[in-house]
Amino acid sequence: MWKNVLNFDSERYPFVLFSMSHLTAIGISILLMILFYISRNKIKAHGRQLTRYLLVFLLIFGEVSFQYWYIFNDRWDAAINLPFQLCSLSLYLCTIMLLTRSYRIFEISFFVSMTGAFVAILTPELFYGFPHFRYFQFFIAHIAIVLSCLYMVWIEGYKATYSSVLKSLAALNIIAFFVF
Repeated sequence: MWKNVLNFDSERYPFVLFSMSHLTAIGISILLMILFYISRNKIKAHGRQLTRYLLVFLLIFGEVSFQYWYIFNDRWDAAINLPFQLCSLSLYLCTIMLLTRSYRIFEISFFVSMTGAFVAILTPELFYGFPHFRYFQFFIAHIAIVLSCLYMVWIEGYKATYSSVLKSLAALNIIAFFVF
């Protein structure tokens, strides 16, 4: 079984948009966001550091396991595995944002990450369905990106401004130029 859920054969576990497993992943994502919001005051008082490091762990675990999966299957390729996709960049930005608590990185990450990762949860470019490793890795990484941004707003008290939108747009265009 483990060999089947770690291989590159997407035909055995195909992903179907808005299937029960996809709707379950969306539901769990929304539930986690709601629970995070409801628990925000308790987290501020007693679990700020633990929550922040848990999110950092999930982000790093998501990326490391993704890279290892490609290596394990002898499919690693710089064109695919370097962080040139929006959510890969968001994952790195969110990790740095959480570790440094940088407001400047937050301004860029909030709009880039929230839109990209949230849309990816709703309409993923994913070829592996439940219970494949990639299904779990994909949704864990993307919900961790969203929760990281919400953490900065609800727990650290950061606020995005109109100028944050402009900074985010400018940074995204600069990044896109280098990715191209």
